[in-house]
Parts: sequence; structure tokens; C-alpha cells
Amino acid sequence: MTLNSQTGTRDVDRLIRGLVAEIGADSVVDAAQDLSRYFRDWTGDYVGTALAVIRPATVDAVCKAVRYCAQEGVPIIPQGGNTGLVSGAIDKTGRCVILSLERLNQIRSIDPINLSAIVDAGCVLQTLKAAVAEQNCHFAVSLGAEGSAHIGGIIATNAGGTNVVKFGMTRAN
Repeated sequence: MTLNSQTGTRDVDRLIRGLVAEIGADSVVDAAQDLSRYFRDWTGDYVGTALAVIRPATVDAVCKAVRYCAQEGVPIIPQGGNTGLVSGAIDKTGRCVILSLERLNQIRSIDPINLSAIVDAGCVLQTLKAAVAEQNCHFAVSLGAEGSAHIGGIIATNAGGTNVVKFGMTRAN
């Protein structure tokens, strides 16, 4: 893991130990794993680093990680499919924890009568579209990054996509 000059190795080690204690070792990506995909956007134009990368699998683990990082004064950058074009999910300072939403990817429910779905922020758009189609419904948002874009980022940015003229932005769907 790349560290900036203001952060000592002991501080990072303590932070990682604390995160492991809070959310478990399986949710903390360590330096032995390939971290580059968390530090680069899909265009390759933006490259950064981070103090740590976490991949919680439950909302409770997210709460614990956020609480711990807040207590330690460490900023968090949420990261979904990393398909954005403005580097919003890349830590260019090296002083943040990246919170990957990739394991928070469940479809909780689909209600075809009320035309609604409850999904985790890390649910991939293509997965949601296929699931609602099985219920004879249609989610009109369509993006070039459909196979990797996460619903959380789509909603957060109110993405339009290729069907925007006909169906409107995400919030209209």
C-alpha cells in the first residue's frame, strides 16, 4: 500500500488492525492482494492510493467501519463499480479508506405491483434489470457500463444513460 509522507506505517497498521477487529479480516483488503483496481478509474486517467480498502458484506459492517473511521478521524470514500468519469471514487490524497460496495450486492425484494425494488448499493445494474424482467417489469436506465455500474452510484449521480430522452433520469424511474 502506498503511503503519503504525513502518515506513518504504525498508524496505518493500527488502522488496519482496528478495521479487522471491527468488521473481520475477510472485509479488509490487505497489501498482498491486488489493490490497483481500487486505485484507478475505468478510464485509467485517474490513479490514486488509500490507507486501506474495505469490502463489508453487510450494512452492520458498514456502520461499524464508518463509526470506527469517524472515531479515528479518517475520511471514507465509497466506491461502487468505479465507472464514473470524474474520479469521485479515487483517493488522490492517500489519507482515506476506500469503502468498496462490491459485496453489498443483493436484491432484497421486487414488487411488480408497486413497480419497486429494494436493492443493495452494490447491486450491478445488469443484474437488477434481469431480475425485474423476470417479474415482467422494466427498469429503463441503460448505461454503457451496465455490467459493472452499481445502483448506488447510479442513484447518487441521477444517471441518465442511453434511454434518458424517452424515460428520464434515474429518479424518474
